Amino acid sequence: MKGFFIVTLILLASLFTAVFAEDPDYGSTWETAELITPDSTLYVGVLGEGDQDWFYFPQTGNNRYRFTITNPQSGYKVMKVYLLDEFNILKEMVSLSAWTNTLQSQPFFEYDYDVYIQVYNTAGDYSIRADYLGNTPPDMYMNSCVDTADEIIPTTDPLNPIAPTVGTLDHLDPDEYDTDWFYFQTQPLHKYRIYKTHASNSNVWFRLYSDACGQLSGNTSDFTLIPWYGDDYRLLLEGDVNRYGNYYTVEIIDLESYTDDHGNTYDAATAYEPDVTGELFANIDYEANLGSDLDWFTFTPTANTLYRFTNKHLAGGYITMRVYQENEFGERIEQCSVSAWNEVRQLTAFFEYARPCYVRFEGVVDEYSLTIETVETLTDSYSNDCEFASELLVGELVGGTLVHDSPYDVDWFVFQTQPLHKYRIYKTHASNSNVWFRVFSDDCQQLSGNTSDFTIIPWYGEDIKVYLEGDGNRLGNYYTIEVTDLESYTDDWPNTWDAAAEMPKDGTEVDVFFEYDANIGTDEDWFTFIAGQDGVYHFMLGNPEGGYDTMRIYRVNEIQQLIEVTNQNAWNQVREFDVTLTAGVHYIKMMGSGGCTISLVSPEPRCGDLDHPYPMSDANRDCVVDLLDVAVMAAEWLTDTNP
Repeated sequence: MKGFFIVTLILLASLFTAVFAEDPDYGSTWETAELITPDSTLYVGVLGEGDQDWFYFPQTGNNRYRFTITNPQSGYKVMKVYLLDEFNILKEMVSLSAWTNTLQSQPFFEYDYDVYIQVYNTAGDYSIRADYLGNTPPDMYMNSCVDTADEIIPTTDPLNPIAPTVGTLDHLDPDEYDTDWFYFQTQPLHKYRIYKTHASNSNVWFRLYSDACGQLSGNTSDFTLIPWYGDDYRLLLEGDVNRYGNYYTVEIIDLESYTDDHGNTYDAATAYEPDVTGELFANIDYEANLGSDLDWFTFTPTANTLYRFTNKHLAGGYITMRVYQENEFGERIEQCSVSAWNEVRQLTAFFEYARPCYVRFEGVVDEYSLTIETVETLTDSYSNDCEFASELLVGELVGGTLVHDSPYDVDWFVFQTQPLHKYRIYKTHASNSNVWFRVFSDDCQQLSGNTSDFTIIPWYGEDIKVYLEGDGNRLGNYYTIEVTDLESYTDDWPNTWDAAAEMPKDGTEVDVFFEYDANIGTDEDWFTFIAGQDGVYHFMLGNPEGGYDTMRIYRVNEIQQLIEVTNQNAWNQVREFDVTLTAGVHYIKMMGSGGCTISLVSPEPRCGDLDHPYPMSDANRDCVVDLLDVAVMAAEWLTDTNP
């Protein structure tokens, strides 16, 4: 019995040790790390609460490895891989966090530093392994574009792929970090994919160059190219100099080939004859990061003619139409553009000169159509002088052009108005034009800045002038201008101070309504009063609605100029305020929207107030005793005044 008891204790102790201690017990610091071999051996461990396990192995540099961690339980277990550099500092290369799964990483180590592995985080079982994948010594690829000597052969048969090109970027040159240059040959209208991978601790990218070493792309890892003419290209591999190993693979795959319906360049453009060719159907046949299909068309316009261009694309994705014309130096200058996505889009272009024009299409692979139509040929002789402005009839749409005279052309118009009518002046211009107008008075005083849409309400029915000007750098400036009489108004109070209405000073409320508004000529209401003495005057401004109503109070100086004394605003409120005024003539200007109520109480003595009773016998209370009072008394002589 005693022997049985001893055996039982030994078994219990063994079970306790299996649950609460590691088996085997790996080092818990990098200095006590367990030596392992990177030969696919599986190392199984158990983390206790707050525990960590360390492993290490030496290596000779320029080696690739695969590191694997398996965590069969919930809760992250983290594996980090380090190199111990010449200063005994651990440099992190890899970090993996596994949660009920297996994760892998494949770094490359340029230096011959020892490798350390740390496993930590949640308690429980795990396993790791390190696999040696091979040695990749420094390569001899060229470091300059002009010296490129190494060719990458594109894969043309997916069933017999060409192995990727393998390279490293090293620190052998202390003055300049390594780069690698390659070249490859192409066939016209074949689509090539250039694809790069790199080790998990590396950071490598490539850029594409022409055979003449002109840069064609930014930094990337995956790129498609469709050479139009079958040129040779060059490839630059670069990497992060701060990495402890930059290993990469790069391959080029010939994906497919195409045919083209229209030329990709202006000098191979398809001829188009406006009003004759009609709707021309075409296709964007292919697309890539570089070398997507472009379709060019060309025609020579009639001078001083407006054309309409139609881009019809009845599917998803944008197809863009761009219109160009040559300048006097034969350079193609973009005039305008429009994109269509499942729609029909149009633009107009005016060409002052009969120089070659081009239309270019680009976008998604799909069918589209082009139509070019003549709208009108137009030359105008509108006045260039404000004093002799050309007549513009209200309600008439007028088309005009601005041409390259010396100085550059401008057009002046004048139209007649009626008092308190609201007029809209509206301009359009061709898609390749830039034209604007300014509004002037009949005596050529500027009333507005540059605009394309303007409203004005002339208070007195005066003539209004419109000045058209444009961008002299455009190859065509065509516009339309129209003045429309929108509606007419009546007014309750005068719009100017010299016609101001008398303002009561006894607190009588005056209703003010703002009947109309416009860019110029919005309703203003003016009132005037005489301050009989220096003193404090009490004002009220009541606005029961939203939107600010403003009261401005002015005095008149010795040369009959208005000097603002104060201003007050009201928004859905009643404002009462006192203003100290000097004796003399004053004005009130009201501005706003909707309507409001105003009043004024003067401190001046008035006949009939408590300090100034009506005179004896002033029967009609007009503060004067005269025959009118005798007449009142005669009329009321027999009236019984007893209570």
